[in-house]
Amino acid sequence: MKSLKTIQTLSKIGKILSKIVFICSIIGICGYIIGIIALKVGANVLEAYGATFDAFFPAGSKITENTIYAFFISSILVLIGEAVVSWFAERYFKRELKDGTPFTIEGSKQMLILGIIVICVPIVAQLFSEIAYTLMQSIFDNVADISINYGSSIGIGVMFILTSVICRYGAELNQNRENQEILKETIKEEKETIE
Repeated sequence: MKSLKTIQTLSKIGKILSKIVFICSIIGICGYIIGIIALKVGANVLEAYGATFDAFFPAGSKITENTIYAFFISSILVLIGEAVVSWFAERYFKRELKDGTPFTIEGSKQMLILGIIVICVPIVAQLFSEIAYTLMQSIFDNVADISINYGSSIGIGVMFILTSVICRYGAELNQNRENQEILKETIKEEKETIE
C-alpha cells in the first residue's frame, strides 16, 4: 500500500501543478489582451518596466507596433493550447484521486485521451500561432520575423499513452479477480442451498 500512497501523493502534486499552469495561462492570456488594448490606445508597451521584447526577435529586427500585435496574438494562441492541456491534466488527476487508484477502466481511458491531447494540442497551437503570425505579416506593414517555439511534448504524450495501457491492464486484472471472487461466492451459496 506504500506504492499506492506514493501514487496518490504524486496525483495531488499533479493536480496542483496543473491548476497552477492553467491559472498562469489564463493570466498570461489576459495580460496579452491588456497589452493589445494598451497598445491600441497608445500606451508604450514596447518597453515596459525597463524590459524590451528584443529577446524574442532576431538580432537587428526593427520592433514595431504591428510586430508586437502579431507577437501578442501568436502568444495568446500558444497559451490557449497550454490552458487546454493543463485543464485536461487536472481533470485526470481529480478523477484518479476520486477513484483512489490509477487502475480503473475509465481512468485509463482518460489518461489515454490526456496523452493524445498532450501530443496534439501543442502541435495545433504552434500551427495556429504560425498561421496567425504569417497572416499578420501579410496584412500589416513592418512586422519583423519571430521565433515562437512552443516545444515538443510528444515524449510526455507517449508516456501517458503507454501508462494508460498499463493502468488498463491493471484494471482488467482487478476486474477479473473480482469476477472470480463473485463466482466463488455464487457457487458457495448454491452448494449451501442444495445441501
